[in-house]
Amino acid sequence: MMNKNVVIIGCGYISHQYMNAIIHNYSYLNLLGVCDKNQVRAKKHAKYFKLDIYSDLSEILTDKRVDIVINLTEPENHYAITKACLEAGKHVYSEKPIAMNLDEVTDLFNIASKHKVQLSGSPCTILSETAQTIWQGIKENRVGTVKLVYAEIDEGPLHVLTPMIKNKLGIDWPYENEFNTGCTFEHAAYYISWFCAFFGPVKRITPFSTVLLPEKEVENKKLHITTPDFSCACIEFVSGEVVRLTNSILAPFNHKLSIIGDRGVITTNECWNYYAPCYYQKYIDKSAGKYLKAFSKRIKLLSWLMGLTSKKMKLVRQKSLKSRVFSNPLRIFEHDFARGIAEMALSLTHERDNFLSPDYIIHVNEIVFAIQDAMNAQSVYQMKTTFQPFDAKHFIWDEE
Repeated sequence: MMNKNVVIIGCGYISHQYMNAIIHNYSYLNLLGVCDKNQVRAKKHAKYFKLDIYSDLSEILTDKRVDIVINLTEPENHYAITKACLEAGKHVYSEKPIAMNLDEVTDLFNIASKHKVQLSGSPCTILSETAQTIWQGIKENRVGTVKLVYAEIDEGPLHVLTPMIKNKLGIDWPYENEFNTGCTFEHAAYYISWFCAFFGPVKRITPFSTVLLPEKEVENKKLHITTPDFSCACIEFVSGEVVRLTNSILAPFNHKLSIIGDRGVITTNECWNYYAPCYYQKYIDKSAGKYLKAFSKRIKLLSWLMGLTSKKMKLVRQKSLKSRVFSNPLRIFEHDFARGIAEMALSLTHERDNFLSPDYIIHVNEIVFAIQDAMNAQSVYQMKTTFQPFDAKHFIWDEE
């Protein structure tokens, strides 16, 4: 298989995890070097991973070896940098959001199409074992026809916890930028990207967002934030399902997901862990007598014999024994940041479409924008974009 040369621009808090995943998880991704306007950060990453340092963006754009540019800069810089890379004939994988509004996102994909290059971006967690397992369970009607979904992405009171957050290279989590970007822009797409894959395009959204704690004090620095730190939305899909999604950086940490069918529920507690366990539980059949129903709730053995207890679903792909034994057992999340980049590389090598299609990514971004902007326009939002639904595929794992 032909390797693809990649370069990272932006050496902030999350860059270490991207680089680590690229180098250790995918032999066909060759990380050439890094670039950052902050030379101290660039040198830290280059030294740790033994990489070259690009002096500026122009040096990347003129390097004919570079196939894919990974844009990990601040969100407000995504559009300009990605645009320059696409116009130079480079494929681009961008951190979220790809741009700061729908017009910019659409423009970038039009530029990519014009120059016959690929544009994709995070999150890529729909390619995770957890997401694919849930998707498979839905397709197999494990809990009947899905009617309703409850999803939480609450990150905890980050204004209190932030001073403790540093990455392995000692680089601080950029709390001020994150607060100004907003929890919806930063996190909503983790689950929204799943739901669009599971159910297809969205018809309309009833969103709400607000800033509940505008004055945030972090490390003795007072910040005045005007971006929502709480949002909630009811999302109606063309196929009939309804999702209630909540985001906040104030409520206690909670990433629980419940896929509610007419015959039971599929659940998981995490969207960031690629190997998070998934469970399904069937509802008690109405043909069962009322006394049997009552006793089954109190006697676990009886409930188990009746098949009413929660059952763990077998992941579509298990971790290898070596990975289970020798990987860091204290890691809370096993989040493969490079999997979307790997998918791009595979699609380029095999000259096929990227699994994460442009129309799908634009649609996901429009949903996020609609929820984020609800503070300024509290009304039902009718979707403008759409995409062709697609089926679950596990092809990426065959070449790891």
